[in-house]
Amino acid sequence: MWISSIELNNVRGFVSSGEITFSKKINLLVGPNNSGKSTIIKGILNLQHPSLFKSSDKRENGKNSTVRLGYKMPDERYIPKERYWHPYIHYHINDSKVQLYMNQQGTVGDMEIHTFPSQEPNNFIYPFLSSRKTVGLIEDVRKQNTDSVNTNFQSLNSKVDRMSNPQFPKHEEYLTACKDILGFPVTSFASTNGKQSGIIVDTFKNISLESMGDGVMHLVAFIENLCIAKGKLFLIEELENDIHPKALKKLLQLIIKKSEDNQFIISTHSNIVTKYLGSESDSKIFNVSMELEDGRLPISQIKEINNTKEERIKILADLGYELWDYEVWKGWLILEESSAERIIRDFLVPWFQPSLIGKLRTVSANGLSKVELSFEDFRRLFSFIHLEEAYRNKAWVITDGGAESEAIVKKLREKFTTWSPDNFSTFTKTDFEQYYPERFSDKVKQVLSIKDKQHKRDAKKVLLAEVIDWAKANDEIAKKEFKLSAKEVIEKIKDISSKVA
Repeated sequence: MWISSIELNNVRGFVSSGEITFSKKINLLVGPNNSGKSTIIKGILNLQHPSLFKSSDKRENGKNSTVRLGYKMPDERYIPKERYWHPYIHYHINDSKVQLYMNQQGTVGDMEIHTFPSQEPNNFIYPFLSSRKTVGLIEDVRKQNTDSVNTNFQSLNSKVDRMSNPQFPKHEEYLTACKDILGFPVTSFASTNGKQSGIIVDTFKNISLESMGDGVMHLVAFIENLCIAKGKLFLIEELENDIHPKALKKLLQLIIKKSEDNQFIISTHSNIVTKYLGSESDSKIFNVSMELEDGRLPISQIKEINNTKEERIKILADLGYELWDYEVWKGWLILEESSAERIIRDFLVPWFQPSLIGKLRTVSANGLSKVELSFEDFRRLFSFIHLEEAYRNKAWVITDGGAESEAIVKKLREKFTTWSPDNFSTFTKTDFEQYYPERFSDKVKQVLSIKDKQHKRDAKKVLLAEVIDWAKANDEIAKKEFKLSAKEVIEKIKDISSKVA
């Protein structure tokens, strides 16, 4: 079962939302605070947690306060007729209670239905509300707690304990996801009052989840539910809360994978979440807004974002993403370090391939470990604003040389098979500083011999500044010397120029 549509009438800020149709995979609700995103999510969650709406949620002077939900079964041919009545569920917010009915019109007096249980495996929804902070996790590990589906994390210890059993079918998937997203496994261990979950340090020492940041607890709960769920609906408010961007991107990748078997309706203020999930095929983005009627009563509206470049760029800009004019740049060059990006952008392109000025955008990934993520960010952005086909093979990734760099390039080629392998390459030298003119060779050797990583990065910045000052003051001499020392780099730039229209 999945929710195909929602319509709200005279509920909180909504006078009449009209019928909003959802994707069976990923749906994003974006908009400012207090615009109505939570009303939509709780309007659906009421199917499993009916205490969320009360008579006070009726709009002032509103009549017939109703929510109508459309739903579909995976394959209606296999649903017994006596169990499959009509394609809509209605509920009415009355003065005394909220009543649910299943029929075409949703009129009072028709068949009243029960809500879904909040116990696995018969639950329909996994909720993650914005108020998901929990004070104290229950250490009493038992089946009742393991199977519970609440709007907080109190039963997380029991759920982690289930996942910690090597015989549990989802054990390996769970541990792999923990290591990938968190960087470490989260398992269970004995405690004074039962069991806790966290990191096992050694034979007698453990670190519990409650002693870590809220973000870790959130991620563990997400991972555990995502591993378990199949054919379920995830209702998530502000997915990005308390989560580091790097871990968030890994979590988003898991959500994308799990959207093949589950539906997601997610509210967010994050351009990262919007860009990542909104670039997936079959995903939908809705803008939820609010304005004051006569300066007093709020009126909420929801509108599906059209699949046009202009609307998708605007929604990212509204979420704080800094965009440049995509019609100006014809290609992008992603480099491992800022030293390479600065020298190529400010000197090698103007000197040896000036036709690329205004056409090629150079970007520094700021480290080898970030190269893959940087390219993935660009690819997803192209896809999000429907420009991936136009810019396919118009972005290049070049790293410094060495075995580790070659492994990254090999991974990129294997991962992005629709792109030309030539768009991912390495320089032959292991550090870009080795392409500086001969006059700086002694200083380059001295800097590259530094063992401490931070000290080495600082020394590279000082040397880069010196090279830049020299090149600006000695333009013709610098051009001649770079032509010799950076011959390989210049050839790569020329090759890119031949492929940029």
